[in-house]
Amino acid sequence: MLNSRNILFFLVTATLVPALLSGQRTRGEPVETRPLVAILPIDSTPGESARTIIQRDLDHGDRVLPVYLDPGLASSVVPRGSDIINYSFLAPTRATSLIRAVPIPAGYRVGLHDVGLGYLRQSADFRVPRVPVRRSALVRDSLARDFFTRDSIARVVLWRDSLLVDSLAREAAKPVRISRLHRKRDRLRADSVAAVRAAIRRQIQARDSLIRLIVRRDSIRNDSVLPVLVRRDSLLRDSLIIENRLAIHGIADEIERWLTGTRGTAQTRIAYVAAGKLRVVDSDGANDHIVRTPGAVLSPSWHPSGRKIVYADFNDNGTQIAQVDLHGNWQLL
Repeated sequence: MLNSRNILFFLVTATLVPALLSGQRTRGEPVETRPLVAILPIDSTPGESARTIIQRDLDHGDRVLPVYLDPGLASSVVPRGSDIINYSFLAPTRATSLIRAVPIPAGYRVGLHDVGLGYLRQSADFRVPRVPVRRSALVRDSLARDFFTRDSIARVVLWRDSLLVDSLAREAAKPVRISRLHRKRDRLRADSVAAVRAAIRRQIQARDSLIRLIVRRDSIRNDSVLPVLVRRDSLLRDSLIIENRLAIHGIADEIERWLTGTRGTAQTRIAYVAAGKLRVVDSDGANDHIVRTPGAVLSPSWHPSGRKIVYADFNDNGTQIAQVDLHGNWQLL
């Protein structure tokens, strides 16, 4: 027979155990508070690179959780060649927002869509510098074609000159007929013809020497100009790659502002000193490079414009305050 103490224990146990088990299950399940956002693929090879950067920036920002869309699901959401978005296909991903970027001549048109309500919530155009294809092979081929054309013309001229010289030599080898009645006149005429042949031959030889000299000069010039042109093209392309990535980081930061009200930090550049040299690197670790300065660098700090760095320049004259832009243009303050 149950007494009052046993009855009380049974009631307390029956009340607390389900609550404890329920609490354990709640603690064991991860609670994700970041908004889930799906990012559609971009229809271009550079665009796919842009999508990767944006997705990584949002993930590293810790305020937004990007959702990966496999190609099959992405093509169902927006069929190729269509502008209609099928929001219902995003239900399994639990994404509340959808980002779609479309290439435009100046960069990308980015739209933020509300998946639950099925409408375009916000849109903006972003200017992104285009990175040209590497032109070193084109430059090399262009110089080679130009040299081949000039060399071919020179060879034709030299060949024709050789035929003319051979013709003059054959004429000179023929016997000269001198009559007895006009011996003096015929001799003068023969000497005059021989002198003309000799003059023509000297002119041809001088021209041939000049042509060979020009061909040799063009060959040397091509060998010296090619590395300069390739390096110039590489420097231009590298600078555009840096600007391109920085602009894409800016897109990710603006998307984060749309979603959370706070702009992201992916577009941040970090200035630091290593072995006395001023270096600048993107927030994701890319584009780490040296900014040239005359002396050793101490205590770098960004100018409010974000385009220059103010620092203490340590040289033989002591320590002076200086500033430098990202292209190495330096001045004392």
